[in-house]
Amino acid sequence: MKTLRLDLFTNFLACARLGSLTRAAAETGLSRTALWQQIRGLDRTYRTTLFRRKRYGIELTPDGEHFLALVEPLVAGFRDLPARFDHLRNGRNPVLRVACPDSVEENELAPVLQQFGEQEPTVRVEVIETPSRNVPGLVAAGEATLGIEVDPPATGTAALRYRKLFDRRVFVAMRDGHPLAKTRLTLRLLADHPFATEPAGSRLRVRLEQAFAAAHLTDRLRVVFESSSERVLLGAVCRGDAVTALSGRTRPTAPKGVRVQAAGHLFGRLPVYLVSRGGTDFHPAAAAFEAALGQAFG
Repeated sequence: MKTLRLDLFTNFLACARLGSLTRAAAETGLSRTALWQQIRGLDRTYRTTLFRRKRYGIELTPDGEHFLALVEPLVAGFRDLPARFDHLRNGRNPVLRVACPDSVEENELAPVLQQFGEQEPTVRVEVIETPSRNVPGLVAAGEATLGIEVDPPATGTAALRYRKLFDRRVFVAMRDGHPLAKTRLTLRLLADHPFATEPAGSRLRVRLEQAFAAAHLTDRLRVVFESSSERVLLGAVCRGDAVTALSGRTRPTAPKGVRVQAAGHLFGRLPVYLVSRGGTDFHPAAAAFEAALGQAFG
């Protein structure tokens, strides 16, 4: 028992949440071998088997499920110590950290933050701008109290709680006078023009690549400019012949000289979720912020 450390339990939770040694190793910064040795060490300590291997990844055994239910609240309690201490030290001035992609902050989150600031003037909100794929890891590690994730590959894990907020529609923007400006868009037509788009690995970029791959047009997707900022992408469209894909709850407001067309028939919709930690998570302002999001997005 002297060798048990908080990071062993944290790494166990990462394995349980992700269901993959490879993905858990990438999140924790360990090698697959080192991570599996830690899991086997927990097995020996508690005289059980916590995970079983399957064809694609790992899954909890019944004992692993029981262990998860016991460990998750303990780890959450340790992670919440900074928030609890800040609350005690600062009285009514807690800090709420929210992780989300840049485009979500620019569009959907900005008015919510303004309204929340008026309703809760003693709460300081810090926004951590990060790609959507990093959001669950930041929330699970306690670096963010809440997260907003676009099009998550999986929802409803034991360690994280997901609540759907809204859907983002997909649009394509181009200059007025562009050959596609007054044409119903198709993937074959889009494949004839260069793209300014979000960086590789972003959820919208993945959706674009999947659509082009399904149409056997992968080799014709030409990305000439990348940015995570919608403003920068629209600026690139204004300056050249590239088109860009954007997503938003409503049609983006385009600068003068730019035309925006709906492209949901090509790329579908991107669901957006609020991510929080399960168990005994503590933050004096988290519930109020969740309520503000619910009020804003229904």
